[in-house]
Amino acid sequence: MPKRFNAFLSLISVLSISLITGVVSLQAMYYHAIIVDEIGLGGDPVLFFMTLATLLFGMLASALQVISQSCMQQEKTARKRPSTHI
Repeated sequence: MPKRFNAFLSLISVLSISLITGVVSLQAMYYHAIIVDEIGLGGDPVLFFMTLATLLFGMLASALQVISQSCMQQEKTARKRPSTHI
């Protein structure tokens, strides 16, 4: 496969996995809140902070993937330019 396609596939994979884990984490927190409200128990701060951590790591992984791909693209274009030093 071409390297450009591999980079695109890698980006799509990271973004989709981050999105899926974020949605599942938010859905678990939402359903947990409904069950806790129906039973009349107190909330669970651990689940809330775990959800925030999951969302934070998902955004961080996506951002790092985008940054690394843009850096690799800049390196490729820098290598192709001829040197002007004598």
